[in-house]
Amino acid sequence: MMSNTKKLVLAGVLVAIGLLLPSVFHFVVPSLARTLSPLHLPAFFAGFLLGGPWGLAVGLITPLLSSLLTGMPPLFPMGVSMMVEIGLYGLISGLLIKEYKIKNVIVVLLLAILVGRLGFTITMNSINGIINPVAWSIGLYANIVAGIPAIILQCILIPLLIPRLKKVL
Repeated sequence: MMSNTKKLVLAGVLVAIGLLLPSVFHFVVPSLARTLSPLHLPAFFAGFLLGGPWGLAVGLITPLLSSLLTGMPPLFPMGVSMMVEIGLYGLISGLLIKEYKIKNVIVVLLLAILVGRLGFTITMNSINGIINPVAWSIGLYANIVAGIPAIILQCILIPLLIPRLKKVL
C-alpha cells in the first residue's frame, strides 16, 4: 500500500504533467491538442492509481491551475465546467476500480467518461442559464461525439500504461 506522502507526491506530479502536456500538444500539434484532450489524462491516472478522492483532487486542480497560469481554458464558463468534468473522471474511475473492484478498465473508463461529460454539460448549461432539456440532450450528445478521438486515445493509452505504472509504484 502506498503512503499518503507518496500519494501526495504522485498527485503533484500528475498535476504538473496535466499542466505541461497540453502545452506540448499545442506547440507540437496544435490542431490535435483540443481534439485529444491531454488535460484529461492525469485525472484518470490519479483515479486508477490513487483512488477516487485523489483523482477528484487532481481533476479539479489541474484545469484550475491551467486556466490561472496559461489562460487555457478560460475560467468561465469552460474552465469551471472542465473542473467538474475532469474531477468526475478521476473520482468515478477511482471509485469503480478501488471501491467497487470493477476489473475491466475499458468499462470503468467509459462509465467515468459518461458521468464526466454529463457533469460538464450540466455545469455549462447551468452557468449559461439554459433550462431546455432538449438543448441539454443535444449538448451532451455533441460533447460525446466531439470527444470520440480523445475517448479512443484514452481507451488505448490508459489500459496500456496502468499495469506498467502499478509495477513501478
